[in-house]
Order: sequence, then structure tokens, then C-alpha cells
Amino acid sequence: MKRKILLTIVKRDSQRCLIDASADRTIAFQGDAVDAPTLCCGHCVAELVVGVDRRRLTNMVIECKRCGCFNDTRECNSGRP
Repeated sequence: MKRKILLTIVKRDSQRCLIDASADRTIAFQGDAVDAPTLCCGHCVAELVVGVDRRRLTNMVIECKRCGCFNDTRECNSGRP
């Protein structure tokens, strides 16, 4: 069973890199790191990053194509699974 991490929802910030997936997908980044957790939208739990080490995604915001929320890739101690 793969580990999922819910990202923190933030407001859009023009000072940070904004990433979004192609129009037909929710996954913005996909790699082959088998031990990397899946990063999911903190609002609708759509998969946004699969198989990519989170440390490679510093200071980015990913826009969820499913619900439109902005998700922070930085780690925080929100207490969520």
C-alpha cells in the first residue's frame, strides 16, 4: 500500500513557482522513486505527485486540476496523514 501525504492548501502567491498538470490529468509530476509517498491535494485528495522525492519540489505550489485549490509542496507539521 502506498503512502499518501495531503498537501497544505494555500493562496496563490506570485512569488512562488506555480505548477499544474495537463488538462486531462491531475498528476503534475510523475517519477520512478518507489519509496516516495504520493502527494495529494489537501482538499479533494487527487493525486498530484507520484514517484518523486518531495525534496525535489521545494517552494512550489501545485494547482489541482480537479478542484482548483493551490497546494504547497513544502513540508509542514499539520498533523494530517
